Amino acid sequence: MRMEQLLKKETAKGFTLIESMVTLFIVTLLILVPAVELTGMKRSVERQQTVTTFVTQFEQAKKIAEISNSSALIRYYPTSRKIVVAQAGTTKLLVRIPDQMQVFGLTSALNIGNDGYVAPTTITFTDGSWSRKITIQMMWGELIVA
Repeated sequence: MRMEQLLKKETAKGFTLIESMVTLFIVTLLILVPAVELTGMKRSVERQQTVTTFVTQFEQAKKIAEISNSSALIRYYPTSRKIVVAQAGTTKLLVRIPDQMQVFGLTSALNIGNDGYVAPTTITFTDGSWSRKITIQMMWGELIVA
């Protein structure tokens, strides 16, 4: 009886090499797929945040110009990738433009009058696959984001 037990060789229970490779592949996919999606989401949030920040800061500069009865200039510097406002002897940063994004329609300075008047224009933020147009209406200087 003892001899029969020795002759019966039990195989070790566990994963074979192929099972281990398949398991490793599935776990890797489960980790990488959300990571790739998160980078796309980060880029989308960054785009939206840039446009929202510009709109908010533009509205603030317009209100300050009306209240203080002084004009303001909004300029875009493509080399340093920033939009700044010069108002009442001060210059402050409005928004930093991400590396992949381009701004069209701000080639010359955008003037905000001391009564809040802004000449009608269209400003476009784009990165090739995505774009957002901001239209400044005539007389009121109201922004329409489309």
